[in-house]
Amino acid sequence: LNKEITIPEADMQRWGSGVIRYKNAGVTYSIQKIAQLMMEKSDNTAVYVLSNRVIGLERLQNIIDTWGLTHTNYLENEISNKDMNILMRKMYFGELIKNKELNDEMIGWMDDSDFEERLPKLLPDYVNVYHKIGNEVNITHDVGIIDLKDKPYYLGVLAIKTPDHERAKEVIAEISEK
Repeated sequence: LNKEITIPEADMQRWGSGVIRYKNAGVTYSIQKIAQLMMEKSDNTAVYVLSNRVIGLERLQNIIDTWGLTHTNYLENEISNKDMNILMRKMYFGELIKNKELNDEMIGWMDDSDFEERLPKLLPDYVNVYHKIGNEVNITHDVGIIDLKDKPYYLGVLAIKTPDHERAKEVIAEISEK
């Protein structure tokens, strides 16, 4: 996790969300920091670097398969709500990373992201929401664990063909509030 990665221009994803895209090529981060930026900032360059340079695409898909995510194809950018439920529960209950300290750190990155305007927006402040968003053209997602005391649950909203991204975010917040 402490290994440093220098990000060349070819790896810069100069679109979408994140902070690395605004940096000059040649910026250096630890793998741990890149993972944090991926989770907290939904950083597209961080995702690209971790999946292509650190893990490798074929190995990543094999890992996804071993987790039992049968409707997720990383190369085709396909996911299912069922698979996100499995993944988020495994993360929340510490079944992906054996090291509790690292698992808690990862979950913590999902508790206070830059995207609190969806699942967490209309919930009381005492409710923690460990979530991850996704955006593309006409796509607005948010999936996560809503951590009610003694009763955590998964909620995932994967909205496609959304003509109004801002309204889609509002609807996700309203669904979560219900």
